[in-house]
Amino acid sequence: MRSKDNIRRVENSVLKKNPDSQRKLARKLGCSQRTVGRIIHEDLGLNARKKKKVHHLTEAQKKQRCL
Repeated sequence: MRSKDNIRRVENSVLKKNPDSQRKLARKLGCSQRTVGRIIHEDLGLNARKKKKVHHLTEAQKKQRCL
């Protein structure tokens, strides 16, 4: 349900530096992913983004690249 309380909770969660995914947020709030997506898009006017995992280079790999 898109109550003012849920909208506020989603906004606080989405605007932090490393936000939870919509799926995790829906589980926390006890509502559907679609509801969370609608809150983000329609109520907050934001674009929903998907997290992307990136490669993590070790120091040895970084040194090897600079050769």
